[in-house]
Amino acid sequence: MAKTYYAVSSEYMITQIAGIGKMLVLQTDEERSAQLQLTSNNTLTTSLKITQLAQERHALYLQETHNRQAEYTTYINDLLAIELEGNIG
Repeated sequence: MAKTYYAVSSEYMITQIAGIGKMLVLQTDEERSAQLQLTSNNTLTTSLKITQLAQERHALYLQETHNRQAEYTTYINDLLAIELEGNIG
């Protein structure tokens, strides 16, 4: 989760925050309106990218969890087989 937060902050949020300073120097309502529209469009695009990143990371997490569970199952089955062999022999 921390890695995802860092990736999102580094790649997307820093540039958005840096772009806010442009609003301070705009002279007309038209410039401000255009900048707000651009910021809105960028925010929507960024939101979609972040959603996709979160979904990819979640899918990876689920796959890793499934793999780990399979490893545990194999390990437990191996232990049981060893124990059964010891009891039989």
